[in-house]
Amino acid sequence: MNKRLFISHASEDKDSFVREFACALRRSGIDVWYDEYEIKPGMSIRESVDKGLALCDVGVLVFSKSYFKKRWTIWELNGLIQKMMNCSATLIPIYYNISHDEILKISPALSDIMGIHFENNLEQTAQKVYETIYPQKPVLVETRSILQSYGLLTPDYYDDWWVNCIEFLGHAHTADIPWSLPRNPELSNVQPKSQALAWACMRYNWIKEAFEMGLNQFTPPEKIIEFINTHPGMYDACVCNIDYLALYAPQLLFQEGEFKEKFKEQYSNSKKSLLSTTFPNDYQCGLTTDHKAPSCNRLYALMDEEFGRYSSISVLRHFIEGEQLGPAPSYVDYWIGLIMLTSHYADIYPEKVRDYLLSGYQNNYSALKLSEIFINKAPEHLATIFNDNELMKQVLNEVLENAKFDIFTEFDDIARKICSLGLTESDFAKRQFRLTIPADEVKYGYRGITFQNVSDRVNI
Repeated sequence: MNKRLFISHASEDKDSFVREFACALRRSGIDVWYDEYEIKPGMSIRESVDKGLALCDVGVLVFSKSYFKKRWTIWELNGLIQKMMNCSATLIPIYYNISHDEILKISPALSDIMGIHFENNLEQTAQKVYETIYPQKPVLVETRSILQSYGLLTPDYYDDWWVNCIEFLGHAHTADIPWSLPRNPELSNVQPKSQALAWACMRYNWIKEAFEMGLNQFTPPEKIIEFINTHPGMYDACVCNIDYLALYAPQLLFQEGEFKEKFKEQYSNSKKSLLSTTFPNDYQCGLTTDHKAPSCNRLYALMDEEFGRYSSISVLRHFIEGEQLGPAPSYVDYWIGLIMLTSHYADIYPEKVRDYLLSGYQNNYSALKLSEIFINKAPEHLATIFNDNELMKQVLNEVLENAKFDIFTEFDDIARKICSLGLTESDFAKRQFRLTIPADEVKYGYRGITFQNVSDRVNI
């Protein structure tokens, strides 16, 4: 628990010492009551000081030649001594331009309290006060030290950012947020509070940034790599959560580098695992083209020559929706996915992959939702939208109205490509839905990411 510190000082010492000393104490993580922080215009000085004295756990006495000449400081001193006598506060004298012998002459009783001599080093003096109050560091201070070791600069302890991180740590569905990477590098379910909070802070930081940047399955892979390498803690989280990385950034499956080698290893392991699995003679899989078991985990189907034998609809669904009861890759929906796949953004994928994903739209998969406003505006045109470039451009305007993608330079070309796919009115979704995962997909381990227990969902 953070302790409240009250600074008793003479006003003559403000400019030369106390003001900067109070700042140094706050920087070290101490909750400081200092008159310039607490007393605002219109407030009662006596009532404010009384409240500060009553609530403090520690009294710092800035002893100086001016201190004992002021009635106000003696009044504060008397109050703090009373608190010390009933064991509700600790007193820490700071000797500022005054010696212990001088204090002994003024008050032998005060000279008996071990003090700290100021030696022209504010930070060092503040650190000594901190170590006196906290032989063991409080959680927030220890957390800040961990974050600094990762290179993450944090705001003042009074900033709402800390509250947001703590709330995020306690959120029940953080694992469902894109780029959550929910397990920490230690893969430990029991951690010190400071370490757990530090990882929550780092996750909160990169998830927020990923959302603001609009990271998705079509973000250039070099931008993804830069994002991973410049956000503290994220590289370690990606390495130990390589399946999650494959889900969030499938474009990295084709990007030369360290991650591609890890993906190849996971892909190979999934093939071996399914090859060694004994399926019943009458087993039928609804996700594959031949209704037999797939040849690899669906996370790595895009790497496979035969796409793991998954149907194009199944591959597309996983590419857009991700995992049921788990994370989605991004906030890209089916319309945005279709637009991106017919734009220059899709060039980050091999042509064979692009064509297979687009064939998922062609195979009678109703997933393209239009707003009711648009439908009511042009009901007679619904049947012809996929055959009319001009109508398709109106649809694209409708869909992209609130999107963050700058693709209008090739608008005509995109509309023409979508119309050439041969989609029909039946491809409009009546409602939003997510894929139902067959029980066998979990049982036989080709689903992708599964949650083995509740702790996997909330651990960071």
